[in-house]
Amino acid sequence: MNNSEVIDEIALKIAEEAVPDEVDLAPIMAQAFIQGGKEREELFKREERSQTGGFGTGEFITIFPLILNGLVESAPFLYKLLTTDVADLVSVINDVLDLRERFSHENKINLLQDNPYQPIKTVINTISTELKSSGLPQDKCDLITYRVLRALLDNPAQSTVFIKALG
Repeated sequence: MNNSEVIDEIALKIAEEAVPDEVDLAPIMAQAFIQGGKEREELFKREERSQTGGFGTGEFITIFPLILNGLVESAPFLYKLLTTDVADLVSVINDVLDLRERFSHENKINLLQDNPYQPIKTVINTISTELKSSGLPQDKCDLITYRVLRALLDNPAQSTVFIKALG
């Protein structure tokens, strides 16, 4: 499988998990993000009165480019997560998903101890903060973030290729 196919596959996997409404455009958005320049800028254009994740008086604002931006900003920590043998990181993500309804964002982050979990805390905060800039509520940002991480952790080798291509 070549890099372009890996990028498309991981983009689809992330979108399926985190933003299913954007699955059809995810590979195109990932390729535009990687290409950079004007193509990347177009992904982030908004009209003044547009609504996140829906139709308003402006255009539809996509969440997937914000996810990609969060992944780039947290790339060093993602590499560490994707290449380490911390005991069953997918279980950790699932546990954090279970905690989302019972605790505030800060408490969820604080429940993850430092040391081996510091990279995951940084990634969660970075992606969630990026999503929050769109106007999404914190709980929705957290849920999308955890789903993105779960999608990436399903295939760490291919996800590493994807993260490198984004950067």
